[in-house]
Amino acid sequence: MIRKSLWSATFAALVLLAGCAGQKEPASKALADVEASVAEIKADATQFSRKQLDAVEGKLTELKANFEQKKYKEVIAGTTTLQTQVAELKSEVATKSAEFNLAKAKATETWTGIAAELPNQVTAVEKRIAQLAKSRRIKQGAASEESQQLDHVKNLWSDANNLLTSNQTVDAAAKAEEAKAKLAELAAKLKVKL
Repeated sequence: MIRKSLWSATFAALVLLAGCAGQKEPASKALADVEASVAEIKADATQFSRKQLDAVEGKLTELKANFEQKKYKEVIAGTTTLQTQVAELKSEVATKSAEFNLAKAKATETWTGIAAELPNQVTAVEKRIAQLAKSRRIKQGAASEESQQLDHVKNLWSDANNLLTSNQTVDAAAKAEEAKAKLAELAAKLKVKL
């Protein structure tokens, strides 16, 4: 009787091992496939959807731990769910990337227009401030006020150029628009046509 129980237990263990071994390869392949999918979008997802990427990577780490613990059924089921999350992440990244590229194209267009005009406009305002200072049509203190305002515009323009150099086109265009608006205010005050 003891022999029969021992034999039954051994047989059950062998059947269990054979079942697990049969699931190892599909689990390994499923895990590799989902890992490859995550790696494929990781760079863009880091930029456009960091939170969702972190969730996906956390689940992937969990699945790897299950694989190491030989929980192959859980790995197979989990990778199916994770592939759905990865597909959603890809879609979100594609949408955000398209929005970013559109914003960048608009910013580039804005930048190009401002960059073509602003330096000459700054020069015109500088000349007007110099003329008014020579002819004493503006009070001594007022001349320095306009000069300070112009310096502020130049600083904004310099910041915009630095942002552009750092490949931050959208921020550079926003800073350039701010410089242009400040210069327009100053030009109107000095009666300079831009």
